[in-house]
Amino acid sequence: LDLVGLLFISNASRESMFAEELGGNTNRRRQEEQRRRRRQAKLQKKKEETEKARPESLQEKPDVVPQAIAQPKPPPSTPSESADSKPTVVSNALQLRAERQAKQKLDKSARKLQSFYRMHRSNSKLLQTITKTLEKHITDLEKLQLLLNKNSSRRTYVPPTATSTALCQQLLFVTTSLPYKNQTRSVSLRDLKVTSHLLRKAIELVFLPGISDIDDSSNAFSEWLQSLQGQVRVQNFLRLCLCVLTTSCEDAVQDICRQFILSMMTSGTQSSTPSTAIDVYRNLLLPVSTPRLVAGVEKTSSGKTTKPLFFWQLGSPLDVISVLRHFLLFSTGGGPIPSMANDIGESCIKAEERGIASCLMLTILKATRGVRDSSERHFLLQRLLTEIYTIPLLSWRVTTDCLLFKDSLDQSKLLVATMIKTFTERFSDTLNTGKIQSLFPIDVSLTICNATPMQSLLANLMQIGHASVGLNGMDVSKLDFAMSATFYEFVATLIDAIPLGTLSTKDSVVEWFSDGKGRETCVLLSPVVMRQCRMVLSSSIVRRLFLCAIDEESLKTKEVLSSKTQKDLKQEKELEEAGPSAVSLAAKEAKIDRSKSFWRSSTWAKKASIGVSKMLSGETAGAKGNLQPKQPQDIDSNRFVVRSKYSPALLMVLCRLYGIVIARWGGFGGEDSVKRVQKNEERKARPVATRMADVGSQSLLNVICFSTNVTETTWGMLQGEKDLTTSINAVVSPTKEKLPVRCLSIRPRYGKEKQHQTRTNAVALLFLFVSSLSHTLIITDDTEVHEMEKPLPLHQLRRCVELLKQLLYRACCVDDVGDSSTSVFQSDYFGLALINSTAKAMRDLYDRSSRRPISTPKLWLIEDLLEKEIKKSKTEQDFVALLSTPVLRICPFLVSFKRRLKLFDRIVYKNRIAIQGENSTNPFHTNPLKPGIPVRITRGRILEDGVKTMNNLGTNMRQRIAVQYYNEAGTKEVGIDAGGLFKEFWTDLSTIAFDPGYSLFRMTEDNCMYPSPLSKAAHGLDHIVLFEFLGRILGKALYEGITMQPQFAHFFLSFLRGDYNYFHMLSDLSTIDRTLHNNIMFLKTYEHDAEDLCLTFSIANDDFGQNNEINLIPNGSEIPVTNENKHHYIGTFKRARSTHYRVCL
Repeated sequence: LDLVGLLFISNASRESMFAEELGGNTNRRRQEEQRRRRRQAKLQKKKEETEKARPESLQEKPDVVPQAIAQPKPPPSTPSESADSKPTVVSNALQLRAERQAKQKLDKSARKLQSFYRMHRSNSKLLQTITKTLEKHITDLEKLQLLLNKNSSRRTYVPPTATSTALCQQLLFVTTSLPYKNQTRSVSLRDLKVTSHLLRKAIELVFLPGISDIDDSSNAFSEWLQSLQGQVRVQNFLRLCLCVLTTSCEDAVQDICRQFILSMMTSGTQSSTPSTAIDVYRNLLLPVSTPRLVAGVEKTSSGKTTKPLFFWQLGSPLDVISVLRHFLLFSTGGGPIPSMANDIGESCIKAEERGIASCLMLTILKATRGVRDSSERHFLLQRLLTEIYTIPLLSWRVTTDCLLFKDSLDQSKLLVATMIKTFTERFSDTLNTGKIQSLFPIDVSLTICNATPMQSLLANLMQIGHASVGLNGMDVSKLDFAMSATFYEFVATLIDAIPLGTLSTKDSVVEWFSDGKGRETCVLLSPVVMRQCRMVLSSSIVRRLFLCAIDEESLKTKEVLSSKTQKDLKQEKELEEAGPSAVSLAAKEAKIDRSKSFWRSSTWAKKASIGVSKMLSGETAGAKGNLQPKQPQDIDSNRFVVRSKYSPALLMVLCRLYGIVIARWGGFGGEDSVKRVQKNEERKARPVATRMADVGSQSLLNVICFSTNVTETTWGMLQGEKDLTTSINAVVSPTKEKLPVRCLSIRPRYGKEKQHQTRTNAVALLFLFVSSLSHTLIITDDTEVHEMEKPLPLHQLRRCVELLKQLLYRACCVDDVGDSSTSVFQSDYFGLALINSTAKAMRDLYDRSSRRPISTPKLWLIEDLLEKEIKKSKTEQDFVALLSTPVLRICPFLVSFKRRLKLFDRIVYKNRIAIQGENSTNPFHTNPLKPGIPVRITRGRILEDGVKTMNNLGTNMRQRIAVQYYNEAGTKEVGIDAGGLFKEFWTDLSTIAFDPGYSLFRMTEDNCMYPSPLSKAAHGLDHIVLFEFLGRILGKALYEGITMQPQFAHFFLSFLRGDYNYFHMLSDLSTIDRTLHNNIMFLKTYEHDAEDLCLTFSIANDDFGQNNEINLIPNGSEIPVTNENKHHYIGTFKRARSTHYRVCL
């Protein structure tokens, strides 16, 4: 009361003072102002007296201390401030009020703390009491059940529903946090050991016996479904079981929880649970409608990530598939791709986490397998494939039993194969368009997981294929051909759509991905996932699969290849009538007896470890420790095993699968060699194929060509299978097929379109045959082709030439080349790869036929090709434009040499007339012959004067050259150069420059010339100038139509043409060093252990009598040549030889 009265008086006094000031009391204000001034004057006077009394050293200097600081400005006075320092009644009241409010706030906080403490204390006591009560009830039930089971032979005792309800409520209360401030209730395992023990006992004694009991009245869950409160209780209990199942606890607890969850989703044989109740339980745990949970992490107010968000909030879906996906992504390994995955491998996943994930996944797989409704089962299988098998590094997160889980309907098949089948049947339309990426979840950002779902799925499927006996081809008797065809066909679909950098052999690959909103993100692809994806290129897997898929007896390959038609016999007769060429006669003379006795008697063999012939070396996988281990000797035995359930469908699928790999990463499908006018959409699209061959694709071709019979088998099927032959003839025919060659695709087809897949199979076989044929010819010499009929008999090679010729003719001359206005087709990388690989194979065959005829020249030609175009051309520009036509750029051998020579002559003639003019008797002629550039040549210094006077003419070399000869005395010889003196100069120059003794050129065994690698040693740095001058003189001779005297080697002409690489070196080696070439081919066909030959990866060059040993690879002199690496050995030799002869250029 006193405090209330004091407040009342102070408020009244305050109101009267405010009223007096508002009334305008000016006298009072004047008096207060005077008092303030007097008080300020006193304070100033007192301060000055104090300063005078201080010593001078302590006095402040006025010029140092600013006046504003020395004399601070007094604060402005308020009208309510009294003249003296005595506080007013209002200020005292305000101060009391503030103190009172602070005390009230402190008391309130103290009461809240006390209330919170009492609440938690009472809650803890209540929890302890209920926990003890629950433990006592469970102990009593355990004793009662033990007693009843001992004294009676009846079924297991099941407590009544009321007891089950009470126990469930107590268990949920113990394990569920109470809501504070309307927060969502969540499952919180207070004491994992106690909670897991109570839950295990409750399930064993109460809930599991009730579900499996024959009497439905004892099943508490069935009665709980009748009320809304009971349904909530069921959900909360299932959520508690899932929480314990995904937590590190005892194995017994996890086993009983898994058994309970599984019994809730499947109906047992003796269970009394109605089917409707089972459907309700299963829809809670395995909903038919997909309740996608957005994957994320919980963040604090500062933005730091704490832990993954799980499903533990009450009221959230109980979808176990989403639960498993989230657990695998964020709980195993600490993230989608563990940070230490690339360093320590599979050890980055803890064994405990892997066990928990495997336990939950096995539960889901068993429940899915037990679903009886086919539509629901298929939907769940599709969800498992798209949500679980797209998780990166799944083979590290779960055990092999989960990956190789069997299907219940067919125990010989894997459940993942059934997933693939149902997935492809449902989404066949989307898969046929190549938009498979739209079918996978995108709930995890690429910034968190740097591997796309397609890459992860491909990596996981390859791990499954490697581990499964029915898929890996280790034992052909256990291989399931139908399941393997379905499995690898889906793998081909993934490889067709994965990012281009997935199968790259580079250490780090960056890809750009679109977020669907017009923005693109740069992502560094996971090297671990890429390494798993590259298992599709594993040499052992590829070799085993093709050996199992090829059954020569069933396909009758040898019979088909050896059969000859009347047309074949006629072509052979025409070739014989044409007569043997000089090259073919030389090749026959070079044929040797490739036996071991010859090898042992060879001088080269005795000096193989130190001589030049060590250049036989081939590319290895790296240093000695990196060599591939020897394959088991029984791998090839799959060829001779009888296949009871053989089907060529697997071979078709493998051809399509590895055809896609070669087309995308083999360097063929990345460039449109036809140069068709592209639409704007095609120009802006990202490349889907490489322009340069990747190392992985070359290794794949090595395995296919040199470890299997793919080349013979694919061509035999194209010739022997009537449907395939009809389809491929329709593809190459200019009139039967509307789709251009450049638009062909071998993407697997599903659904209704699968019935029309014969053409796709035929095109896939043709592409793999062409690619393997071109690669095989790299290390195949003329003797093998003509005498041993490798890789195909000669009459089959002639058939191949006819077929591929029609294909190139249609692609280059018939399809809508250069016209995009009327084209409604879009180019496909496979169609472009087919054109480029066919052109490469045909060029190789044409080069071989040029050295030693495979067929008559007319077999290569298209009749009257370019004849009309040449006749229509009038000007130089018209003739030059014909050079850019696709047929002359890609396959000029389709045009007769006479017609090509005519085109070249027309171009040179038109240009020469325009520059030099011409003689004409017509008086009105506007382009008379122009005077030539005088060139002085001394008889004894023809080469030196020629270099001095003509090497710097540049483009003026196309003008007339007037050669003036001088004798050694300096006297000019009589004569006018009307063309004859230049020809004489050319003849004299050729005699000097192309003499092998001059050390600029060397001679092959067939008297062809090529630049000498020792030219630098003989002429110093001037050898480059000399070669440059001779090149210009050769060009001038061609320009003037002068016959060239020197005959150059084939490989040197290929260098000048600009399309030579080291792959051609082996074929040309026979003209350089025939003995070395024969020994190389002996090594290639050597059937015994190559280590007996004592060869290593090193060479010895003879430089003016000095032997310099050079390693072809790091530590090459210590790495022996074996049967596994001898083909690489030969390839490295060719590269070394190619570099050796290219140095001079």
